[in-house]
Amino acid sequence: MDKVAVAILNKTNKQVIKYLELLDNYKCYELEIDTHKFKSIDFSLPEKVLLLEYNQLLKPIEKNIKNTPCVYTLEIIKGDTKQIIKAYKKLKKNNKSALKKEIDYKTNFLYVGRSKATIKHRLRVHLGYRNTSENALQLLHWAKPLGLELKLNIYTFPKELEFLLPLYEARFQEKLNPLIGFR
Repeated sequence: MDKVAVAILNKTNKQVIKYLELLDNYKCYELEIDTHKFKSIDFSLPEKVLLLEYNQLLKPIEKNIKNTPCVYTLEIIKGDTKQIIKAYKKLKKNNKSALKKEIDYKTNFLYVGRSKATIKHRLRVHLGYRNTSENALQLLHWAKPLGLELKLNIYTFPKELEFLLPLYEARFQEKLNPLIGFR
């Protein structure tokens, strides 16, 4: 083997080892969400006023999740899965997250998602604090009457591992089998 090939292989191996060392460098942040406490929202209000409740909710973890690749789950702490699906189906919005053809009502997870850097934006849409056409859960618009209690788990990763997010999300989807989502 010539010296150039050996140099290329050695450099590549060093880069792979560097990435492998990063794999265990994830962090998890948790946040409890009680949909019963959601206030009605008036989208005609100035954005600063509109987002007061939302910003207060995220304040404990905001610094840790800013501009960070992550996978997130919404775990059902309190709520009837059949009632959740029934209420979600009644939501009259075109931008809902996808419902599965076959729903596992025994799961404890509502949703699994990923974000390369804008998790705060994605959560805003999922919670329903943004009037948008983006697909999302829109919890504020249907979950309050159910008294649904959720735990948001956010798993953050170094930017260098951003390319693995689809793999992590797929594994979470496969193992947790959330009520709502693509797989």
